[in-house]
Amino acid sequence: GAEAVIFIDADGQHDPKLITKFEEALNSGDDVVIGVRINKGQMSFIRKFGNWMIRVVLAILYGQTIDDMLCGYRAITKKSYSKIVWTSRRYGVETEMICNMWKYGLNYRKVVVETIYAQKKERKKDCFTPMDGIKVLLLIPYWRWRSKNTGINA
Repeated sequence: GAEAVIFIDADGQHDPKLITKFEEALNSGDDVVIGVRINKGQMSFIRKFGNWMIRVVLAILYGQTIDDMLCGYRAITKKSYSKIVWTSRRYGVETEMICNMWKYGLNYRKVVVETIYAQKKERKKDCFTPMDGIKVLLLIPYWRWRSKNTGINA
């Protein structure tokens, strides 16, 4: 069986060649590895703003934050997977995973990843809506204080 799970968004934004960086971090003892995008210039305003708001709320409730909460490039060890388990769908997944990681005190590392953005004319309409962001923001306090590994969908 596998010893880890590696997540990579299906929209072509992440280079699979970087998986080795995630494997190296897991092999050095980290429970979770979080991708952090370095070239966010082409990210939509709504995503940048949502990322910022989520970081502010997490800083208040958890006393810590991650530069890029919404990057979908991640890796989790097999033993940590059951603690990270999430109930959210869509855009709540990444944030709920981080909340669970902190709740269980798992050690993590950030790995810088370059993002491949499609040209504007090739890019599909961003499905992320302000309502998605509001749902995630409202669920963060719930994830902070709920019983472990139970929840509602975002």
